[in-house]
Amino acid sequence: MYLWLKALHISAVLAWIATMFAVPTVAARIARFDAPNPTAFVALRAVFSRVGTPAMIVSMALGLWMAQLAGHFHSYWLPTKLGIVLLLSALHGVVAGRLRRAVASPEPPDEVMFARLSVAIGAASALVVFIVVLRP
Repeated sequence: MYLWLKALHISAVLAWIATMFAVPTVAARIARFDAPNPTAFVALRAVFSRVGTPAMIVSMALGLWMAQLAGHFHSYWLPTKLGIVLLLSALHGVVAGRLRRAVASPEPPDEVMFARLSVAIGAASALVVFIVVLRP
């Protein structure tokens, strides 16, 4: 059963992080090259909330379930990983807020902030992978 949970967890994490990385990247591109286009941001927000948010919830639930089954709550590396996952959750909230404002505002959003969010999400995700694989 553990391997099934692990496969589902990895799939959910891939969907969550792909959404978290792609949506700000596309939003930055739209903000830079398109006139203020709330329709594009409505579509991005829909993808983010319909794919990214459920994937985040599923990945967290399965990750905690696997940690409990494997007895990792006594491991020294898990609190570091969970801290970075909480940071990714906060970044998820920041992206959601930026998308909400992009839809509501007639002003074009800040393309640089969306680009920086993509970089931060990529770096935090890579760090989680290193921690999980190497368990330093």
